[in-house]
Amino acid sequence: LLYRLLWVEVLLGLVGGCSALLLHYVHAQGGELLPALVGVSLAIGLLSGFELPLVLRLVETPQELDRRVSLVLSADYVGGLGAALAFPLLLLPELGAIQAAFALGLLNLTVVWVVIFRFDLEISPGRSVALASAAATSLLLVGLACSDELQSWVESKAHPGRSIVSHQTRYQRLLLARGRADLRLYINGNLQFSSRDEHRYHEALVHPAMLAAARRERVLILGGGDGLAAREVLAYPEVRTVHLVDLDPAMLALFRDDPALAALNEKSLDDPRLTATARDAMAYLEDTPWRYDVIVVDLPDPNSLDLGKLYSRRFYALASRCLRSGGALVIQSTSPWYAPDAYWCIVSTVESASRPERPLSVHPYWVTVPTFGGDWGFTLALAAGAQLPLGQPPVRTRFLTAEVLAGLFAFPRDTKRQETAINRLDDQALVRYYWAAQDGQRGR
Repeated sequence: LLYRLLWVEVLLGLVGGCSALLLHYVHAQGGELLPALVGVSLAIGLLSGFELPLVLRLVETPQELDRRVSLVLSADYVGGLGAALAFPLLLLPELGAIQAAFALGLLNLTVVWVVIFRFDLEISPGRSVALASAAATSLLLVGLACSDELQSWVESKAHPGRSIVSHQTRYQRLLLARGRADLRLYINGNLQFSSRDEHRYHEALVHPAMLAAARRERVLILGGGDGLAAREVLAYPEVRTVHLVDLDPAMLALFRDDPALAALNEKSLDDPRLTATARDAMAYLEDTPWRYDVIVVDLPDPNSLDLGKLYSRRFYALASRCLRSGGALVIQSTSPWYAPDAYWCIVSTVESASRPERPLSVHPYWVTVPTFGGDWGFTLALAAGAQLPLGQPPVRTRFLTAEVLAGLFAFPRDTKRQETAINRLDDQALVRYYWAAQDGQRGR
């Protein structure tokens, strides 16, 4: 029984340790992630399920059974609780998924080595376990030592171009890749912008709200740690104060200190009118005493529950409360073509945040961003005193003209409005819509 338990621990350490690398590779190759995820989960679950009965069967006498069962179950509970807390709060933020998996796999193998040395297993089955454990330990140690190189290798399979920055921050994985014609930023594997056409996205995001607002003195940017939305905002000479709130200080530091990236955002993060704060966007809205003429919400797509809360009715109600009279709120709202349910859910959720004391008129619009695969959507919400934007922006633009601006608010028939649920903190319909759209894309 002891040898069986040790074999289970060896296999569990090996499968668990290599699981994150395997899943990242499958995703990078464009394969079906769900079957791979289910397979890995089943393998880990089955091996984990063998541990407890094997340990209990090692009890030598029936008289000790009650005490041993209590001890084993207590240890199992404490270990499970510790792992459940340590993985999201410590291991994943500090090490990243691949390195954390290798570390946890080595922890299982440490148990094997403790038992081998404790009981001095020298007979043939013991030597076989020791050899297998040595091979698995060596493999995981190499993986742990080379985890950054392995992560870069996997990323090179998924994203075109030469990786020039690959960094796991406490909150996300940042990858900056230089191709033949552009510079691209990926966050957790998702494209955030290409230098080739980011101006289309950021001009469409910022200028309609700036033109619609009655004043443009105070501006709040939520997200946008790359400084590109701030670049467009700061082009207006009447802007006196810009508060930029991004969760990740490493993101802000990267786009402030890297010469190529600072040139791309025209050193907007060093502008004396701008104050950058590393903080959760919702927590900022709950606490700030400031009121703004324009609020720009430039957050990643709602692909997780953590991000989904920043697209909730509660979030938009807080944002509207922070608008001054005549203010404008604009939100990046994913693609009305690839994720129509998710897009119109955001629009409906913003509309639901309107209150008699703080009425909002909501205007969806879209633009074509080629590197995003086509259409991209935004939502513009105007407080009383603001009006729909018209005319040419009074600053230099590369894409936006008066004619283009007027056409942004007209939707083709094949992306017309759909009825959706409201995204609430306690029921994040938006995240489900977004996941369904992503699954549909992978199935094509």
